Amino acid sequence: MTEAVIKILIPISTFWNSLPQDTEHALNSITNERFTLKFHSTLTESVININFEKIKRTSLKIKTDDHPALENYLSAYCKIYLDYSLIKEYHEKYHIEECAISYDQEDSYLLEVANEIIENLYNFIICCNLAAPSVLNPYLPFIIFINDINFYHHLSFGHEFHEFIDQKTDLDKKLEILDIPSTWKWLSKQDGFIDGKSSSTNVSRAICSFCNLFNVQPSYLMSHANYFVWSMLGLESLYASGTQGVLQQIKEKTKITLDLEEKHQKLIGKLYNYRSRFFHGQIDLYNPHLFDSLSDETLKLDRESANYHYVAFTLFLLSMQYCAKNDLSELKFEFIQVEN
Repeated sequence: MTEAVIKILIPISTFWNSLPQDTEHALNSITNERFTLKFHSTLTESVININFEKIKRTSLKIKTDDHPALENYLSAYCKIYLDYSLIKEYHEKYHIEECAISYDQEDSYLLEVANEIIENLYNFIICCNLAAPSVLNPYLPFIIFINDINFYHHLSFGHEFHEFIDQKTDLDKKLEILDIPSTWKWLSKQDGFIDGKSSSTNVSRAICSFCNLFNVQPSYLMSHANYFVWSMLGLESLYASGTQGVLQQIKEKTKITLDLEEKHQKLIGKLYNYRSRFFHGQIDLYNPHLFDSLSDETLKLDRESANYHYVAFTLFLLSMQYCAKNDLSELKFEFIQVEN
């Protein structure tokens, strides 16, 4: 056996170029071998241990074609011990011939291992963006280093998340920066997050809804609608019991969990009026393929709809942070009837 080093460089969001101190602390909590991410690789038939470090873009000896404002990457790195019998088995199984690719068998196998690592990093990226919203930029290309060879991994993953975070609503002031290792530990205990099971509680259903915010969507309209639908599903998973009086339940329960003010309660009322019209087909839509040539009136209506999408998303993100920081596997409420 010989050894190979794989590094996956994940862009740190340009949104955080001047990182607030608590966000910088959140990143530091997973770097310099303070935190190890483990998963079982089907390709290497072993447990892969991933550590993290923060590196500057200027330190790279390659030209990067990503966003010019990007300054830093989070490097996920690990050592792989090569079993050549597994490499041969991999090539025979998938009928890969050296002449069909530009790499030798070892490099092509390691590139596939790197892709497997990236797939397992998706959940970790979701965790980071729950704990420290928008801290990582997964819609920009990842850079893969296999020993001294570099490759690019292009995937638009969660590309609207940063746009939604960047929208200023009256609620986003309540967003917090949570500890990433603690958030990962909490998420990993919930059904459906990494165990391949289906969700079983209101919290695990909400987590799976949150994961769907990071699906690839092909258009602006579908992205916004996607975020609204999954945010509303997540909110109602957490707060709604039964199908009656959903608005009142969410108003009362978010007031308890999120300490919302009266103005926020009124905002939720407007949100649910929009929700009713949205799900009953009463919202005017447009052809997303004509987005660059829409009328001023249509753009105005679109902005109004987007505002409600942002509100739903922020309420959902705040609620997820509440569950994470309180280590909840199920969100329960008890109501006591007070007699006059």
